[in-house]
Order: sequence, then C-alpha cells, then structure tokens
Amino acid sequence: MRLIRVLYQFLVRNWVWIYPAVETIYLYIKRTIKMERIGIFTPTQEKVVTEALKTFIKPKNKFWGWVQSFGIKWLIKGVDNFGLDRIKGEWKTDLIPIIDAIWEKRYETARQMITDLLNKRIDFKNVDEETELRWFDSLTRFIAASLDHFIITKIKN
Repeated sequence: MRLIRVLYQFLVRNWVWIYPAVETIYLYIKRTIKMERIGIFTPTQEKVVTEALKTFIKPKNKFWGWVQSFGIKWLIKGVDNFGLDRIKGEWKTDLIPIIDAIWEKRYETARQMITDLLNKRIDFKNVDEETELRWFDSLTRFIAASLDHFIITKIKN
C-alpha cells in the first residue's frame, strides 16, 4: 500500500514533465500501429524519402554508411513528426495535397498547386494578382527545371 501511495505522490508532483513524455510515446505507438500521418508525410513516404536520400549521398566507408543510413532515417522522421507537425492547420491543409500529388507522380498538378499556394499566401504591394500569378508560375517552372536537371545529372554520375 505504501508503494502505491509513494508512486501516486511521485506522479502528482512530477506530472508537468511526465505527461508530455507519455503523450509523445502514446502518439508514436498509435501512429506506428495505424500508419497515420503526423507531419505532412505518411510513414511510407518517409521511407521512400529516406531511401532517395541514401542513394544521393554516397558514404565514405561501410561503417560511415551504416551510421549515415540510421542518421538520415531518424532525421527525416524527426523533422516530419516533430518539426513539420507544428505547422499551422491552414498551411497543412494546403501542403498535404501537394505532397500527395508529388507522391502520385502528378508533377505538373503539384507545380500548379504550389503556384496557387504561393500566390494565395504572398502578396506584393503595388502589383496586381495577374502579375503575381505569372511571376510565381515562372518561379515554380524554374525550380522544377532546376530539380529535374540536378536529378538527371546526379543519376548519370
């Protein structure tokens, strides 16, 4: 009986730091079991991004490759689950369809959605909406072409 009372007192006194840890562990287990989306990526998307980064980053030796593979895996999971999870809901509702469109290889649709998002969220003074839309469209086309060139040259090497 004394053990239960001491345990209860400990929990009551230290609930401030115990509760966030328990909640984080609970959310992680819940997500792992249900394969839910916490940040903006699903767990399968996190795995694919991790594998893609592993192919682009060549390790120096076998041990460093092992460390690097676990580091990339935990970096992607950490950034998504604890960083990108804190994005406001209005941004998240706009970003998740873009990620899903890229995942389904509808690149032009994703680029158009990114252009619309930028045009909606960023407003230049003394510039009308049509000019802003054309500017953001040109910007996203340039970035898409740059990424395409980078990926093609990286794969050839």
